[in-house]
Amino acid sequence: MVIVNGEDISKDIQKSIAQKIITTNADYVLSLKDNHPTLHQQVKNKLQIKQ
Repeated sequence: MVIVNGEDISKDIQKSIAQKIITTNADYVLSLKDNHPTLHQQVKNKLQIKQ
C-alpha cells in the first residue's frame, strides 16, 4: 500500500505500471487477488479457467 496525503494510490501505481508494460510490449506477469471479484472473474473467463 502506498499512502500519499492520506490517500492510498496503490491502485493508480499498479495501473500505471500495467500500462507501461502493455505499451512497451513487455513480457510480465501481474498478480490478481480474489479481493477484486469482478476483475478476477473476467480474467478467469478470458482464460477459460474453471473452478
